[in-house]
Amino acid sequence: MRQIISNIAFLFIAAAAAMALSCGQDTVKNQNILWYKSPASAWEEALPAGNGRMGAMVFGYKGIERIQFNENTFYSGGPQPDLGIDIREDLGTVRKLLAEGKNAEAGKLMQEKWTGRLNEAYQPFGDLYIDFGDSSSVSHYRQMLDMENGIVSTSYIKNGVKIAREVFVSHPDQAIVVHICADRPVLDFRAWLGSKHPVKISSDGCGLMMTGRAPSHAQRRDIEYMRKFHTERLHPEYFRPDGSVIRDEHVIYGLDGKGMSFEAMLVPYSHSGGRLEISEESQGRLYCGYPLGQELRTSRHFKRHRQKYRGGMRFICENAQHRGWRN
Repeated sequence: MRQIISNIAFLFIAAAAAMALSCGQDTVKNQNILWYKSPASAWEEALPAGNGRMGAMVFGYKGIERIQFNENTFYSGGPQPDLGIDIREDLGTVRKLLAEGKNAEAGKLMQEKWTGRLNEAYQPFGDLYIDFGDSSSVSHYRQMLDMENGIVSTSYIKNGVKIAREVFVSHPDQAIVVHICADRPVLDFRAWLGSKHPVKISSDGCGLMMTGRAPSHAQRRDIEYMRKFHTERLHPEYFRPDGSVIRDEHVIYGLDGKGMSFEAMLVPYSHSGGRLEISEESQGRLYCGYPLGQELRTSRHFKRHRQKYRGGMRFICENAQHRGWRN
């Protein structure tokens, strides 16, 4: 079976001065900006960034930031075998039952002989965590979603230093970009990757790599439900030919070589002075102390995103920055 790989790349930027991005920009007088005074308390409250193929949900946590990321082809399972479903043999019988008003009998026959399996399930890819340490002294917190430019930003003051974080997903570069800056050289944090799936995380000294495989099968129904609707024949992962149960877990890994391979890379694009350590324990530690002269190619992202945003459907809410599901 042809191997399918889903991949995501992160570009990591840290600096001690304002750079190409408008890091921590205060203006919110814009109908295309949503802003909040507290981090997300649930996944539904995290702010989204994406480029059509991959996306990120930014929680905006003060201590350990969480950026959940995904890719649009990342599903469980693999190509399915022909189940031999042919409705022609019973079509006349079903029509006759329906004409006689025997809908329950017709429905039972169609359920047992005509229906196939449910589609496989879309999967969570992984998470990027960034540990900024103690957050007890954080004040003037704000998280914003700039819909026109496709940027999620988080800014605050910690121990008298203004710190800002920005996340956007570049379509031209096919990468999730994380930009962190401060107005003084105080940045000191750890970053690591994680996933709900079994993964291996390695380092080559230049970045972190997370690799794994999606489930071979993800089942929405339980054993009793499948028996109730007589679909045992459609689920050889769970039932033997005689109807006895093989397993009952909903998520299965490593079965018959099925399961999409996936990988995510955390690559420090640039940092200003200080030191950058990527340890064998699969956690990178980044310390920044001097202004950065290198510039990321952000203009391509902004141009592409604005074209799509202005040319497609968008929802405009008056005073949107004052409305929402969290303060």
